[in-house]
Amino acid sequence: MSEFILTVGKKGEIYTTKKIRDAIGLRENGKVVLKIKEGIAILEPLPKIEEIISSKKYLKKINVDMIDELLEIEESDRET
Repeated sequence: MSEFILTVGKKGEIYTTKKIRDAIGLRENGKVVLKIKEGIAILEPLPKIEEIISSKKYLKKINVDMIDELLEIEESDRET
């Protein structure tokens, strides 16, 4: 497991480095899922719907709820 020290801004923004973004696949305007378990934060990038459809690696993990959630996120992005 890798460890990094990050800076938290006045409004709670967490600043990462390019090395971290590349390591976990974060992209500009991308979405992430933050899971908290026993006080530990786990940050995972959310794939775009196009990536899910075009990639076989997501087919085993995907379910109807995930598709609905991704479509809602994509739709809300278009509205803003």
